[in-house]
Amino acid sequence: MKIRILTQNPFSVWFGWVEQQALKYIESVKKNDSNIDISIFSWEEESFDVLHIIGIHGWINPYWIQVLQKKGVKIVVSPVFYVQPNSLFDFRRPFVYKLFSYIPHHVVAWMRQLLTRADLILPNSYAEKIHLQQIFPSLCKNIEIIHNGVDPDYFVWADPALAASKYALWDYILSVSHLEPRKNHKTLIKYFIRYIKQNPIRKIKLVLVWDYRGNYFSYHKELEKLIGENQDSILHISWLSNSSELLKSLYLGAKAHILLSSLETPGISNIEAALAWKQLLVWDCDPVREYFSTYASYLKKEDEKWFTYFMDSLLNPKLENTKEQIDFILDHYTWDKIGSQLINYYKNLCEVR
Repeated sequence: MKIRILTQNPFSVWFGWVEQQALKYIESVKKNDSNIDISIFSWEEESFDVLHIIGIHGWINPYWIQVLQKKGVKIVVSPVFYVQPNSLFDFRRPFVYKLFSYIPHHVVAWMRQLLTRADLILPNSYAEKIHLQQIFPSLCKNIEIIHNGVDPDYFVWADPALAASKYALWDYILSVSHLEPRKNHKTLIKYFIRYIKQNPIRKIKLVLVWDYRGNYFSYHKELEKLIGENQDSILHISWLSNSSELLKSLYLGAKAHILLSSLETPGISNIEAALAWKQLLVWDCDPVREYFSTYASYLKKEDEKWFTYFMDSLLNPKLENTKEQIDFILDHYTWDKIGSQLINYYKNLCEVR
């Protein structure tokens, strides 16, 4: 059985969670069954059994998919798709996408046709599944949920002293994600700076990890200015790979992990931070609540008072739920389980026993 994974961007141009997810799918499937031939799609390859497309943002011509299906190739789609407006005038609303999906040759119409023709759709949450069904009523009926995950032994050999010695960090909040508007870093930085000014005795830092992403150039300049003006309180580390020992060390040494993205499913860094026994502050959206239930604090809209309350609570952290939190993550969100699920889905599609 030959499985090929296709993502929307070359890794050299844009490497984010979709691309990381593709690599984790390949790694976890191989770990569970070394006999399965799974790899990144090559444009030169002519014969394979399953094409697994990750990300559907209007970049695949559905007629190409139709040709592959006539050749007997099964099409699996992980949409990684959930639209939610960031402001009153933001057009990214479900009903707008639904209208666009019936405009011939529009990219959203291509998305609808791809989801209609797919043999299997694998959303990363129940919330995403419902969302897709509301926007694209005619989509494929064969839909299974496959969550995102973490390696259970991710922190086994990690050393919290590594980051502390390299960056002279002792008391800090961590935020791991690309820097782009959806991630809400401007709000996080402004809240954090105001908190520090109101609590000058508390010497705590904000550590931002990963780089600027996308063509949001004016937004990036604003962030650079904010970070540059507050270098005593904010440390920006531009890039660390997911396997970096330094990144693992940063997780372990942090007081908490904050990710105020307007939308996540649920943010891989949130899962990793939860596994590292860290308290989480996240933006309140359906997929994130689905993943973390009561094991996170949720910021509703731009509620600075709740942010302040969360920061104050870190002075006296509650540790009684820590073991329960880790057990919850390991019971629900590991790549081993995800790899096993994927293998079953692929085999069922190809009728392999």
